[in-house]
Parts: sequence; C-alpha cells; structure tokens
Amino acid sequence: MKKFLIQPALEHKISKKSLEDISINHIQNSEERKLIKNSRKRVKVKGANSFIAIQPSTGLAYSFIPLIHDNAFFHAKFPNPIHLYFNQAYSNFQLSESLFSNITFKNESNSNMYFIEDSLFNSYLGSKISTIIFLHSTLEAFINHLIPEDFIYNKLDSQGKSLRLNKSEILKKINIKEKLKSILPKLTQINFENSDQKKHHDALLELISIRDELIHLKIKRLENNLDYNGAVESVVNIKTGYFLESLVEIVNFIRPKFLQFEDTNNDFFRFKFEDHKSFKTDISFFLGIIQSNYKKIGIEIPYSIDESFDHMKNWVMQNLEVLRDFNYINSIISDTEENKNIIIVITK
Repeated sequence: MKKFLIQPALEHKISKKSLEDISINHIQNSEERKLIKNSRKRVKVKGANSFIAIQPSTGLAYSFIPLIHDNAFFHAKFPNPIHLYFNQAYSNFQLSESLFSNITFKNESNSNMYFIEDSLFNSYLGSKISTIIFLHSTLEAFINHLIPEDFIYNKLDSQGKSLRLNKSEILKKINIKEKLKSILPKLTQINFENSDQKKHHDALLELISIRDELIHLKIKRLENNLDYNGAVESVVNIKTGYFLESLVEIVNFIRPKFLQFEDTNNDFFRFKFEDHKSFKTDISFFLGIIQSNYKKIGIEIPYSIDESFDHMKNWVMQNLEVLRDFNYINSIISDTEENKNIIIVITK
C-alpha cells in the first residue's frame, strides 16, 4: 500500500537574515485576539485572500487561506491543487480496489453467478467514476500549470482562419483533448506518438473520452424509463489502475518526482458481511483468507438476536483457530462482546 504525498502550494525557505529582520520588526506586545480580528477583516467572504505564515523554528514560509468559524481562526498549509485532485483520484481508486475485493473475496465453488449487495455495488461504481473524474481534473490542471504566461498557440479555426491564442484564451477555448494532443507536445518538445510514452499518452486520450461520456450522459427516452446506462456500464469492468499509472508516468516523465508516494505498512483489507446469515457454514471464506495477499484482514459481522448468531460466532472462531494452529495465520484479535457486532482482525 502506498500513500500519496500532497505538497503545499507555496513553501519557501527563509534566510536567517530575513528571519532576524522579521523578528526585529514584530510587535511583541500585540494581542492575539486583536491580530485575529484584524486578519478576519482582511478575509473576503467571496474569494478569500491568501496569507503567508512563517515557522521560525524551521525557517519555512507557506501560504494559507484561513477558515473562519464562530470567530475562531483555523489555518493549514494550502495544498497544491493538482496534488489535491490526484489524491482524490488515488483515494477513490484504492477504495474501488478494496470494494472489488469485498465483492470477489468469497467465491463459492458451486456457482458461477453471485448477486452483489446493492449498496456495495453502488459504492464500487461510484468510486470508479470518481477516480476517472479526478484523474481527468488532475491532467487538465497539470497541463494548464505548464503553460507559460507568454505562450502563444497558433491554430486554424473551422473556416481555415489563422488564430493566435494567449494563455487566457487557451484556458477558455481549448478543450483538454486538444491540449493533450497539440499543446503538451509543444510545451515539452516531446513527440508522444514516437516515444516510449505513446501507450500512456493514448491511455489518457481514452480517459478523456470516458470522462466526457460520463459527464455528458446521453439520455434516450424509453417507454417507461430513461436509458443512460451506456457510459456507466462501460465503467464496471474498466481497469482504472491503467489510467492512474499512465497519468503518473506522463506527469513524472515531464516533471520528475512531481507525483510522489511513500510506502506504508497498512496493508489492510476490511470485509463486512451484510448479516450473520450471509456467512454460511462452508470453508470457502477461510480458503479466501489463506489465498489473500493482504497481511491484515478485518472481518465485521453484524449482531443479531437470532438464536443462530452465537452458533455462527463459535463456528467462525473455531475455524480461525484451526488456521492459526496450522500456521496459515499468525494471530487473531477479536471483539465479541455481548450484543455487539463481531470484530475480528487477522494477521498473516
């Protein structure tokens, strides 16, 4: 499992001399409430002003836009918006992968057809759609970020007339597909069609088409309903990880280490049953635990007053203890208090 590192939008190292000058000119007796009150007046309700904060201990200056509620003043380093979009895409991608594991984790041998719980399937679909939308937003924000203020884009309009567009006009009039196909190669001096990045470039063009289809749903009126399933249906089996990988490859090829990750040890998979009866008394679930690549697996089984609940709880624990005895798992931590959901964490 990896964690994406969101960088601040603006962060600079202040020289020691500058820090000393700031310290000399700082009004030592200023009251905190008065400072906050004066700062609050400077913040507009619409389009809040940004501030600069300095941490004397580190010498770092960073930008922030204050969040004000009930006369309290909250602030944090303002994130790079491109990183923020990508983090949303990456978080939704991880969620979709986890939900997919929930859907496919229990695979009974006596059937090739399984009904997915509606809420589980809807969450899975929604997380994949969110992944695509935020990857698209990341891509466009990144290309816009690369365009210099003095950049001029020459193109022909539909009548063959030559146009010279400045950055402001490009942002307003040029769609993301044209930015990716025509403007990005000019900005980077990379011919993506004849480079090792071609497959990733093509994947991003496909991403744009899928996102556009999702956003601009084409509705066909039927006798008793509206048919707009086409775009959504295409998402069900799309491998969104392919688009995510291609975006990371392209971005970091153009700007090395722009998107960075760190490894974490939270290789954890959580599985929640709809109710205790959905567990069923077979061993396929336990075989799934053995075959799973996750190092930690969490199981939650909803409490029930049904008399079969205690029988099921004991049966589950007995089978897990058998797995531990045969060294298929290392440890079992359970919370099986009376009248509560069963919570079990298994470490492999």
